[in-house]
Amino acid sequence: MGGKSGDEFKGPRKNKEHQFRGVYRAIICGKVGRVPVQKILSNGHTVTVFTVGTGGMFDQRIVDDNLPMPAQWHRIAVHNEELGAYAVQKLVKNLC
Repeated sequence: MGGKSGDEFKGPRKNKEHQFRGVYRAIICGKVGRVPVQKILSNGHTVTVFTVGTGGMFDQRIVDDNLPMPAQWHRIAVHNEELGAYAVQKLVKNLC
């Protein structure tokens, strides 16, 4: 389209070896399992880590044949310092 035939693509994906260019994101809805904890890395950045349980949340002390599947647990790491501080303030265990 109006260019020379020898022009090469000069975008961020010109080399197929380096196609991964971002972070995958997902929306996870469930209950907070572990209270958020902030950790300071050796380079000075902070990371907030907590867990979220999704799926069949039920009381495991009840013995019954009709119980749903157990929960799947996801470990969440927040690398943004402001969002991590917000998570520490607002998230509590068993909060939906």
